[in-house]
This record gives sequence, structure tokens and C-alpha cells, in this order.
Amino acid sequence: MPRFLHIFGIETDELRDMKRFLTFFLVAALTVAAASSCSTPYKLRNFVNRTERNCERYRPRRWMASVERYETLVKDYVRNYRRYSTHEKKIAMEAIGRYHAILVQNGLKESMGVVYDLKSILPAYLGGLLDVFKKDVIAFSDFLGNVLGYSPEEIGRIIEKLERYKLPR
Repeated sequence: MPRFLHIFGIETDELRDMKRFLTFFLVAALTVAAASSCSTPYKLRNFVNRTERNCERYRPRRWMASVERYETLVKDYVRNYRRYSTHEKKIAMEAIGRYHAILVQNGLKESMGVVYDLKSILPAYLGGLLDVFKKDVIAFSDFLGNVLGYSPEEIGRIIEKLERYKLPR
């Protein structure tokens, strides 16, 4: 430390504290400036990277917030599209494609969970339908054909299997 600073009434400990404060302030200011100057394609890429890392733990509310943030970023990207370089456009389009793949991938996982849940209750559900419609097989056939879209051959096989397996309730 320079010895002449005591002339100004600054002790070396005070000077050290002041240097720490100024260093911290400078780093904080540069971080804020760098984050705010980051263009939307890079923000979009960073957002998708974070989503990809953490999406396994997302609950429905977090997914909704994620989709809202994504839509905001995409709207900003579209609004300023002409300002971006070819490289930035490529980064944004790759991020958009990756985000859609993440949504599809996680949607399939959720759908498979629902299918597995239904698998355990579906026999009882169909058995209940059959009990009600046993008296009127034509009405049951109409339900399967008109509402669910099965062909007459498929309806015949369904009714046969339901009666053969005597499904539990």
C-alpha cells in the first residue's frame, strides 16, 4: 500500500475494505450489464438448456410457467428477427426445436403414466359397461361403434372377449 495515503486520512484497513467494495460493485455491475445485453437467441438457448436439465422434476404448474416463459422469448425473437445474425437465428431455431422435442418427450412420459393407470381400471370399466348393456347388446354395439368408432367386426370380438373373460369389477 502506498504510504502517502495516511495524508488523506485513509488507513490501510479502510483502503482494503474500500477496494473490496469497489471490486464487488464492479463485478456486480458487469454481470448485470452482460446479462441484460444477452440477445434473445442466447437467452432462448440458455432457457432450453435449463429446462432440459431440470424437466424431470417439473410439476404441471412449473410446466405452465416454463411454456409461458418460452412463448415470451419466442415472441421477442420473432419481433426482433431482422436484427439477428444468421448465427443467432440458427441458435434460436435449434433451441426452439429442442424445446418442442422436450415437450413431446415429457408429454409421452405423462401419457404413458395415464395409460398404465387406465390399464389397471379399464377391465373393470368395460365390465361395468357390459353389465349395463348386457340386456341390450344392440345398444352396447351402437355405443362401441358410434361413440368409440369400432367396426362391427371389432365390436363382435370385444363383446366375445368381455363375456369370455368375465372381467372383474
